[in-house]
Amino acid sequence: SSGINAEYGYYRGLLHHYLDKFRGSQDTGPLVLTPLFLLLGLAIPVWVRYGVFSTSSLQYRSSTSLLQALLPYTGVMTIGIGDACAAVIGSSFGRFKLPGSHKTLEGLFGNMGGQILFLLVVRPYLAWGWSRAGDVVVVAAVVVITSLMEVYTCDIDNLMLPIYACLCFTVV
Repeated sequence: SSGINAEYGYYRGLLHHYLDKFRGSQDTGPLVLTPLFLLLGLAIPVWVRYGVFSTSSLQYRSSTSLLQALLPYTGVMTIGIGDACAAVIGSSFGRFKLPGSHKTLEGLFGNMGGQILFLLVVRPYLAWGWSRAGDVVVVAAVVVITSLMEVYTCDIDNLMLPIYACLCFTVV
């Protein structure tokens, strides 16, 4: 029994050492939520698109639209690309602080630019056409709004940004 406890303590210490780097301000107790929120932020859009949360009131159009094609990628677009670009560009080149935030204008533009670049790169691989010009407007609005949300959302942006983008893409 004491051998099992000693081994458990070793792995516990090892996990604590590596996960401590990823703690956010919401991670005050024994549960580290930041990586969990990141995983959920990446997974929820896929679940929504492919029917895990589907209900009779959430029906997709028969033809694949831009919004449907992008829906499973909203987590990657908003936090995997946008949030990462904002962090790298904002911390490397940021000079102009945004009002009410410690984040920078350069980081905000980095977020938007990263998301737009992502859309341009994945566009040839998605099955959609330009049949609904309104979809392009919705995508552009989502890029701008999620970039602004990333600036002013505290701690849980890894979960909130993809959920917001998902809602926009499914409701519109």
